[in-house]
Amino acid sequence: MFENKTIYQVYFYNLSLVPLYLTFIIQEISIDSFLPFTADHYKTIASQNIVSLVLFILVLISISAVWYINREIQYGLKNPQQYSNIKPADFEHLAFISTYIIPLVAFKFDTPRDILVLCFVIMFMGLIYIRAGLYYLNPILLLFGYKIFKATKSSEEEYILLTREKSLAGNQNLKYIDFGGNIHYVKKT
Repeated sequence: MFENKTIYQVYFYNLSLVPLYLTFIIQEISIDSFLPFTADHYKTIASQNIVSLVLFILVLISISAVWYINREIQYGLKNPQQYSNIKPADFEHLAFISTYIIPLVAFKFDTPRDILVLCFVIMFMGLIYIRAGLYYLNPILLLFGYKIFKATKSSEEEYILLTREKSLAGNQNLKYIDFGGNIHYVKKT
């Protein structure tokens, strides 16, 4: 559980792009009619909407990643540690949306080159996002009930805490899972 932290960081990054994927699906989907109910008709719809279909699959993978991460969290908590100076940091989600999601909405899918450039930009951003330890900035986690806090431990090193707890404040002993890069999922004991 959580041995390969990079996989979970990629899951978190892909999950953070769901609003972008949904926006692109809405912009690009082209369905004239759902009738007639024949396999050939639906094959035609799928072939006309390949980009939307791929994006829809990425949305499904992202949502299933939340289920998988929640399942892993149930079994992987370590013994409690003392966290101090715990403060909310949920406002950082808005910075993510305005910095990463909104500028990408302007991309078009008119040519294969456009699609290739967008894929390159998303992968490049993902590398930076993960290497910089920013994968916790994820607006979808907020929708699933997660909150972000900042705290320090005895070493005075700053930690980012992800939790489903309603509130954390001050100094507390919390069970945790290390996602890497001083980012912990925490739960009250």
